[in-house]
Amino acid sequence: MLKKALNRNPKGCTAFSDRWLRLRLPGFCGQACLHRMLAFTQPLVKEKPIAPPNRFTIADTGYAWLTLLPDEGLYAVTGILQPSGEVYQVYVDLLLDRGEGWFLDAYADVILFDDHRVLVDDLDELAQACLRGEMTPAQRAALEEEARRLQEDMLQNPNGWFSLVRQVYTYFIGGNDDA
Repeated sequence: MLKKALNRNPKGCTAFSDRWLRLRLPGFCGQACLHRMLAFTQPLVKEKPIAPPNRFTIADTGYAWLTLLPDEGLYAVTGILQPSGEVYQVYVDLLLDRGEGWFLDAYADVILFDDHRVLVDDLDELAQACLRGEMTPAQRAALEEEARRLQEDMLQNPNGWFSLVRQVYTYFIGGNDDA
């Protein structure tokens, strides 16, 4: 398992700014962190076995990650925003645990792309973690079920996920204080 901070810094990022808030907004209650990437040695590009394009940038100069850790549920939502402020993808980490400003990533992810494709990723890593004793079979089954539930919700309502990220991002860039 990987313990991640809400304001985690991607590989290659040499300058950044971030802002962390606890929010109570319509549609979202929880912790949120806007992480703006100001300089990179080279873009962070991922390759996934999905329909083209199967290479996509998730971090580079001017990009931002808006990470949301809802008060309810064992998942963290990271909206990846391009320099224009457009939401490029919504990346959901499934979690085993969480706390103030951090979460314990359970490997499996659900990714919503801007063209509304959805990828459930790394279920094999979830299975391996269970075999290594990092989680119980019951936890693994619950996480797999949560991945299916999130995938279904993203397929049925992709714009809801993008709207959530845009709503919280707009709140952040509006200069609001803790809510």
